[in-house]
Amino acid sequence: MNTLKYKIRNHFENGFSFYFVLALVLIVGIIVGALMIKAIKTETLEILVNYSSPYFYGISKVYSKSLDFLKLSMFVNIVFAIFIYFVGMLGLGFLIPIIIFLRGLQIGIVVGYVVLNFGFKGFLISIFGLYPQYLIFIPSLIFLCSLSMIVSFKYRMNTSIRPIKMNRISKSDYTIMIMINIVILIFGSLYEGLISPHFLNLIEF
Repeated sequence: MNTLKYKIRNHFENGFSFYFVLALVLIVGIIVGALMIKAIKTETLEILVNYSSPYFYGISKVYSKSLDFLKLSMFVNIVFAIFIYFVGMLGLGFLIPIIIFLRGLQIGIVVGYVVLNFGFKGFLISIFGLYPQYLIFIPSLIFLCSLSMIVSFKYRMNTSIRPIKMNRISKSDYTIMIMINIVILIFGSLYEGLISPHFLNLIEF
C-alpha cells in the first residue's frame, strides 16, 4: 500500500506540469470548438458532429438499440486509449497536445451544436445526455495523455542529457495504469451507450 501511494504521489509530482498544460489545451480546444460552429457550413458541421460523438454517428448509421451505442462507445474509447499507449511507448509524446486539442474541439463542437440548434431544451438535454460521461472522460483523457507524455519524455531522456531529473516509470507500471484507465473509460461508455441516448433521443431531428 505504501509503495502504491509513493508511486501515485511520485507520478503527480513528476507530471504536474503535463497535467496543467494539457488541461489548459483541452479547455482551449473546447472553447474554440464551441465558437467555430457558427462559422461552419451546416453540411460540414453535421459531418463533424457525426464523427465527434458515438451517439450522433450511430444516429447517422440508423442505430436504434442502446447496445449498439454502447459497443460503439467502448470501441472508440478503448482504441483511443491503446493508441495513446503506443504514442507513449514509441516516444511520440510531442503529438499529445495536438491530439488533446482535437479532442477538445470534438467536445466543444458536440455541446455547441446541441445548444445552438435546440436552444434551452438542448442545454437541458446536454446536462443529462452529455455532461455526465464527460465528467468521466475528461479527467481520464487528461490522465491518459499526461501519462503518455511523461513516459515518452522519460524514455527520450535516457539517450540525451537534460538538466531536469525525472523518475522513470517502468513499462509494467505504465501498462497497468493504462489498463486501469481503460476500465474507467468503460464506465463512461456504459453511461454514454445505455443512459445518454435516452436523453439525446428527446432531440427532434
